Amino acid sequence: MRVVSGIVTTSVSTEAEYPVGEKFMVSQPAADTQPQEWIYVKAGAGLAQGNVVARANGSTTCSGVVVAGADAAGKIVGVAQHTIALNSFGFVQSKGIGEVTADGSATTANAAIMTVASGEVSTMTGGNEHKVIGLATEAITSGLATCFINCPGA
Repeated sequence: MRVVSGIVTTSVSTEAEYPVGEKFMVSQPAADTQPQEWIYVKAGAGLAQGNVVARANGSTTCSGVVVAGADAAGKIVGVAQHTIALNSFGFVQSKGIGEVTADGSATTANAAIMTVASGEVSTMTGGNEHKVIGLATEAITSGLATCFINCPGA
């Protein structure tokens, strides 16, 4: 993992600017916050801000990542913090405070969040511990929720 300052994590390009799959750490992105980790990917589908992002079925790489379904956490590489068009290259956040799209069933503040359908998250329910990718820091019914993201598949 490269520790860098000055990296533009919102950069999106049709040509690779970094090695796909490489992880980067941005130290203290804002006052009084911990570092964030980002992974460089090639989008195999259009990604919107807040989408949970997974390796494509059968893939072991970060080339062709897709919007996640109700996948096991080990398949999840990160969460898009901005739009990345199909076949474009960009960064998704794999660890730290970021925005995640909550489904209509809501997130509960200070509760574990799990992957559900369409790249969204919800408060973890019993028997779904294998889908946990972070912790909600606020309660929200739907839309973007601020969460601590920790994607083990990155």
